[in-house]
Amino acid sequence: MTSCLTPPAGRLGVRYGLVDRPGGRRRHRGDIPRTGGLALWAAFTITIGLTLILPSVLPPAAAAWFPQRDDPNEPAAAMGFARRLALLRGHGLRRRSL
Repeated sequence: MTSCLTPPAGRLGVRYGLVDRPGGRRRHRGDIPRTGGLALWAAFTITIGLTLILPSVLPPAAAAWFPQRDDPNEPAAAMGFARRLALLRGHGLRRRSL
């Protein structure tokens, strides 16, 4: 999935000027898009989303391939993880902009 999403992410980087230009310590030739991480993030997010959604919409025989999800605290733990991740990400963006 990541290999399919990387070329569009690169085109977005070029279109919006999110590129790394040669100079200084950078010895590459031409502009290199810096948006490859978007493809990785999108592939990871889509995979996790499908893993969470597919077992509930697939027939039981196909859903049996997915691990059992019977922990009653799982939604709360996932939301806590998402909040902490957003907090850390937001903190990192603020520090870089100073």
